[in-house]
Amino acid sequence: MNVPGSIVDVPAAAGRSVLVSVLGWLAIASGALTLLAVFNQGELYGMIGEAPIGDVEPAMQEGLSRLVSVVTALNVALGAFLMYAGYALWKRRNWARRTFIVLFALGIAANLIWVVFAMLFGSMLAQTGLGFGPLIVVILIVALGFAGLSYWFIRRLRSPAVKSEFA
Repeated sequence: MNVPGSIVDVPAAAGRSVLVSVLGWLAIASGALTLLAVFNQGELYGMIGEAPIGDVEPAMQEGLSRLVSVVTALNVALGAFLMYAGYALWKRRNWARRTFIVLFALGIAANLIWVVFAMLFGSMLAQTGLGFGPLIVVILIVALGFAGLSYWFIRRLRSPAVKSEFA
């Protein structure tokens, strides 16, 4: 007999795709590595900050120190947010899915900017005859590859199968 509220009436949980789990864990690891890098850079900047920089006015040195502090704070915030968003993606929170779609779209834009930069920079270097052509080709391939991968991630995160996993 099928009694309302019994375990028989509970719908089966949606399958958990491996892609979303892996993206969540990669985001957590990236955030943790960002925080570790910030800590290491902070130690380095601390040692450098104690050493006087020759021929640099104290006001300029103080301005550079403040700039480093702001960039460090932004990197800490970015690393912590990336870890939190990765955990939320792993837990299948819909806001995290949408956040990663936006982050991947920004990644596409950044990589396309690199393509334009590499093409402009490559044409300037070609005039010098220094032979940087292979480097520019590698930059183009990597940038277009990452843009394509980001597009694929967006398509997967927007697919009905993946959307059904999120609350």
